[in-house]
Amino acid sequence: VALSEQEQPYLSILVSIPEAVAFKAADAVTGIWLGWAGASLVLAMFLAWIVGRFGIHDPLVRIVETAQRLGDGDLTARSGLAGGRGTLGRLAQAMDRMAQSLEKDRADLVTARDALAREALRRQTLMDSSNDGIVVIDSGHRIVEANRRFAELLGYEQDAVVGMLTWDYEADWDEAAIRNSFINP
Repeated sequence: VALSEQEQPYLSILVSIPEAVAFKAADAVTGIWLGWAGASLVLAMFLAWIVGRFGIHDPLVRIVETAQRLGDGDLTARSGLAGGRGTLGRLAQAMDRMAQSLEKDRADLVTARDALAREALRRQTLMDSSNDGIVVIDSGHRIVEANRRFAELLGYEQDAVVGMLTWDYEADWDEAAIRNSFINP
């Protein structure tokens, strides 16, 4: 402060308030915003955990368990996630369709195997019980199967006739005549 405008100032007056008082309102607002940010972070982490646990982890565990059961031969295994959406849902649905297809294929194979076994037994019974000589030859005129009576008629053991050519045991016809007598020589 100067006594007049032409004189040098000789006194300075400083008016201030304490820093705590000046920043009190700003600190309160910052605290509120930090509280909301922390609460938002906790809520976001909780929601991420829920989505990760129930939307990703649990479906993946079910898919892996289903794959392991299928790998162990249990073709009735299904993921149970047929209504799921997204990539994991589509993966589960594809795996369930694959398992269903494998189960059907296995059932068809078992049915065919059983029918083949019944037919083989019927055929073997016919071959073994027949008093007539029965021989099965392939397109190259080679014996692939013969019954005991056929071998006896030729004077051979049953195992010895398998692999013989028809002209090896046919005395009346030569190879050319035998080939000509078949529709598909």
